[in-house]
Amino acid sequence: FGSSSARGACRRASCGARGHNRHWRRGSAMLHYEPSESYLKVAFFVSRSVIPVVLRRPSFWILNCFHVWLWLATRRGDFDVGKQSKLYISWDDIKVIAAMTTFFQVFFTSNVYSRYVTLFDQTRGMITKVNDFILSIRIYDDDKEADLVRLSSQYLLASTLVWLELPRLPYSSVEDREWQDLVAIGVLRRREAECLRGLTRNQCRLILGFWSACALKQISQTLHFADNVYLGLLKNLEVIRRDQAAITDTSQFMIPFPYFHILTTMVLLTQLLFAYGFALTGSGFAPCAYLFTLIMMSGCLELFNELDDPWGEDLVDFPRHGWGVAMLRKAHYLLEHRSFATSARYKAAFIPRAVSVDTTSTRKSRRPRLGRATSAGHEDDEDDADGDD
Repeated sequence: FGSSSARGACRRASCGARGHNRHWRRGSAMLHYEPSESYLKVAFFVSRSVIPVVLRRPSFWILNCFHVWLWLATRRGDFDVGKQSKLYISWDDIKVIAAMTTFFQVFFTSNVYSRYVTLFDQTRGMITKVNDFILSIRIYDDDKEADLVRLSSQYLLASTLVWLELPRLPYSSVEDREWQDLVAIGVLRRREAECLRGLTRNQCRLILGFWSACALKQISQTLHFADNVYLGLLKNLEVIRRDQAAITDTSQFMIPFPYFHILTTMVLLTQLLFAYGFALTGSGFAPCAYLFTLIMMSGCLELFNELDDPWGEDLVDFPRHGWGVAMLRKAHYLLEHRSFATSARYKAAFIPRAVSVDTTSTRKSRRPRLGRATSAGHEDDEDDADGDD
């Protein structure tokens, strides 16, 4: 962030944040919608829903074709099953299986969505703590060791960005494209990136966090921080590292496969029984009713699978790239803006003022008029007026 080229790259990244946000709004993740819209308009807006995903499933078309074939055979009389036939199945029996499937789906939905919300809160909280650390170290430094503050913050930002790319896969390798991006925006030098190349994502995160702590230690020794101040800032780095590890552990913890297996089997069996039961009715509305039922049951299962892993490119995944750009924009402002606390106007605001009473206007008003004690106050008023403009 210190050099002109790095500041220019960071400004380009900051300006590109709007493009990232537009991408995430248009794309698969974090679609913004208006709850007060018409129900019909919402129902027919299927391009950003799970319906296209369901329609790409081969099982959907196999079950639907089986139902239509059996329904046509029943309508033509080729497959006539009465209540006394051994192939007849009562809707009371189908209701039992459907009720059990609904219970398992509701229980599964509650657990998966709770986990989804927990990951969202933890990730947003961790990103906020990164900016809070930069703000705290900037306040304690008071623009005396700006280069070291910038260095410690850059290492922390690089560590967070490396982790945020794939939180669920901490032992994967960092791609060359990621290193180029980190060098381009100014959070790492090319020599530092070459030092870390070949290490896993988790190792890079830990080493960058260690470098940030070393820079913080040098700031503390140079400015003679009190022990509680230094330990407090170091504790903030430790909390950020622990939050990242906790989010990774939560992301890697999946629903046990036996539970997912029995849920998938029950949904498939219910869909098969519905295909058979709707076809035996011979009603002209049976294919449409079964089609909507199949879409809803399969769509719920697809939605559960997408909520289980919010780090990909699915419909409900977190806009982590947009979050990273927003974090960089805030960090750039906190590190590079001119400190208001050292400006002359900030200090002038605390110049003592004297209270003088205008005796010529006592008949009209008894309120005292505030005025400045020195003649230099007129210059201050001009400065304030310019600042307000």
